Amino acid sequence: MNEVSCHDCNRPYGDKHGFPDLIIPYWAWKRISPSKDDGGLLCPSCICKRLNEAGIRCEGSFMSGPIECVPQSTMNALRRVENIELAIEGRNNSWAAVRSLVSPNEEKLPVRCPGCHHEIDPDICWCGGFMENHGCEGHSPVPMGCDCGRVLSQNMEV
Repeated sequence: MNEVSCHDCNRPYGDKHGFPDLIIPYWAWKRISPSKDDGGLLCPSCICKRLNEAGIRCEGSFMSGPIECVPQSTMNALRRVENIELAIEGRNNSWAAVRSLVSPNEEKLPVRCPGCHHEIDPDICWCGGFMENHGCEGHSPVPMGCDCGRVLSQNMEV
């Protein structure tokens, strides 16, 4: 059996082997081609390896296989939405604080400040920032809705 395969790693060509067509500009292909002109066959991993070794950055697109190519900006937006959804579902990532704003399956019971007895949101500071990793300067973090215990700097108006 004589299958067509990648010149560098010998991975068999074809969708069933996870070796789809990755198309790059002709000028870049000529510089990394196994035949040193425009011939040869490389799998996507070996194309990327050769591009990296040659110091080349260029456009590319999968023309077959299970991956639908989208612009990088679209993929970044999709990943951001996905990370927010994962945080809501319980994953601890950089978006984990959104769980306090959206709780689709839980009904939150009101929390009251032991000092002023007002209903408070223990996850949000009165300034609007998240309590976790609170970064506001000029005051101590105090839960949203609380009227006691706020320490303001002299530069901040009440």
